[in-house]
Amino acid sequence: MKVQEIMTQDVVACRSSDTMDRAVQLMLGKDCGCVPVVDEHKRVVGMITDRDICLAAHNSGKALSQLAVADGMAGRVECCAPAESVGEAERKLRERQLRRLPVVDLDGHLLGILAMADLARAAARTKKAVTPAEVCGTLAEICRPRREETTRA
Repeated sequence: MKVQEIMTQDVVACRSSDTMDRAVQLMLGKDCGCVPVVDEHKRVVGMITDRDICLAAHNSGKALSQLAVADGMAGRVECCAPAESVGEAERKLRERQLRRLPVVDLDGHLLGILAMADLARAAARTKKAVTPAEVCGTLAEICRPRREETTRA
């Protein structure tokens, strides 16, 4: 199964110069907790989550209308391609402990998002290409406390 078969295509994006309250408005409008950040050519340059926004507001003591998306966004973004296998995308989610991946074309333009919710819905529908056990394994790996890595070393 390919990413394009299960990804969410109806996504919104913001710019790094937008205020964080604009990002929150987009999240509320789409009932999501993450928005891709794109440049003027719709190329993905970052991601901002509701958690990023909360931490930036708390740490700065400023109102969301006074903070730019750039102040809290993750600039290093793992992406996937629409023709990529769902298995390969799951591997990226597990390795980077991510809950979602922007789906981009060869030039980095935003086409959609592949989220854990997409994987869960696909597993419930098909049970062949994406199994419930694989989705559970991916979610367990994503949720593994990062502190484990530092305490074992």
